[in-house]
Amino acid sequence: MTAIHRHIGMCGGVLLGLALAACAPTSQSESSLFGDGFILSALPLDAPDPAPIRSEIESLADLSPASLGPTDSAPAQAIAQLGEQAKAALSDPKLSKEQRVKVFHEMLAREVDIPVIARFALGRHWKAADETQRAAYVDAFGAFILQSYAVMLSGADISVFEVTGTQPTGKADTLVHTHIERAVGEPLDVAWRVRPRDDGFAIIDVMVEGVSIALTRRHEITSIMRASDGDLNALIDKLKTMAAAARERGWYVADKRR
Repeated sequence: MTAIHRHIGMCGGVLLGLALAACAPTSQSESSLFGDGFILSALPLDAPDPAPIRSEIESLADLSPASLGPTDSAPAQAIAQLGEQAKAALSDPKLSKEQRVKVFHEMLAREVDIPVIARFALGRHWKAADETQRAAYVDAFGAFILQSYAVMLSGADISVFEVTGTQPTGKADTLVHTHIERAVGEPLDVAWRVRPRDDGFAIIDVMVEGVSIALTRRHEITSIMRASDGDLNALIDKLKTMAAAARERGWYVADKRR
């Protein structure tokens, strides 16, 4: 497990880039930890067991601002709008902490493709699961992700959210590159992988300083499955427990800050 994976775990398992901005390293020395992370933007998230393609990863790591696509494309506008909605919720003095958690829970449920990320995170174990187990796992995974991210997002302090470019990847996906500045801590470069759907675009991964949150989740799920000898029902129970803990943490913070 790398240092950044341990840091993400301590922050409550953040998937969404804005949430990671709330708990990412705040000093330059800590920021250097991102150097040994993973880049998933070249990988198909719907593949059963994707493997990194070194040449594609290296080309992505070497991207310069000049090589990025337009900032006014439909995917870029969708992410820019999401950033503005998040900033508005965070700066609204009429919202309590508990209300902000609810706002971000609804926003994440609307914008993130939980089933795609859940299937990718489960990896090869997805094939061995029956339909009932798959449904129960996706529900438990989604409940944990949405609640924990909503709590994290509600505590973020973002001063700048700027789209800096776009890049096509995979068959139909787009990476939307953004620059995020916080009231405390170093600025962050965050890339959002979005996929077209009937009503716009869905977020299927976020890369913070080159670290894929979807791949981090996959490593964590793999560790839990290994510890339980591949027992998917044990994983589902674990996710339910983690979701309940996230709910209690959110309510506690809301009560303390009123």
